[in-house]
Amino acid sequence: MLLYQDIVNVDEFFKLDGIRETILEYAQVSVFSQVRTKKDLFEDIRSTYFIKSRDEIFKFIVAMDKNLCVGFCIYTLDLYDHLGDMVATMDSMFLREKYRNDNNGNNLINFTLSHAKDMGAKIMFLSARYGSREAKVFNKWFKPTSIEFAKEL
Repeated sequence: MLLYQDIVNVDEFFKLDGIRETILEYAQVSVFSQVRTKKDLFEDIRSTYFIKSRDEIFKFIVAMDKNLCVGFCIYTLDLYDHLGDMVATMDSMFLREKYRNDNNGNNLINFTLSHAKDMGAKIMFLSARYGSREAKVFNKWFKPTSIEFAKEL
């Protein structure tokens, strides 16, 4: 059974046992693998979050198997001017493939949604690639609100 918890800051997140392996597995299936060319994707991702965490309020949720990090969800928390309320935006979520059973993914999503609500968020947004497996999974948890378009430049 996995334990879900929040991590206080980006420094603690990147010091967890197993985080390097988990992020490298994530990087192979994420957008990072499509836009990054560095050999060490872990360092690339880590430096991105260190830079971004100066400007945004990041929340780090982790799935732990004893003392080993096997999954994570990272979201931002911010005031949404149009609503006048706090909103959460999921930046990334990943669970190692061998742990994608026994409701672990659902539990990670539930814990993250509950955590965001406890932090004051009234709504959580996320994006997923059109037609992807993730989009199908998230469709049962989230209501589609808009279509996002992209063009490679």
